[in-house]
Amino acid sequence: VILYTCTLAPAVSAQASEFRASTAVVSNVDFAQRLFDGAAVYANQSLHGRFINQMADGTLPRAAFDYYMRQDNLYLSKYARAFAVLGARADRTDELAWLLN
Repeated sequence: VILYTCTLAPAVSAQASEFRASTAVVSNVDFAQRLFDGAAVYANQSLHGRFINQMADGTLPRAAFDYYMRQDNLYLSKYARAFAVLGARADRTDELAWLLN
């Protein structure tokens, strides 16, 4: 298995951004855990940011909420279409079941 890894951009990491090939075999669980761990900081920022706090306590300006709803609707419609395409292309029942769960 050849994996292509990318270090984060200099603004985020001290390393320069680069792609490199590695022949190390990594299990899907290890890879998924690394992705999850790498995204945790951003997920927490998203969940505990000003926008969410203002929405929760009722101080979010109505215009900001309306904009959010329009963007969320656009995102969800595209997301649903992407899943429909994936579902139509699933060759096996377990692949389709994964999409549905």
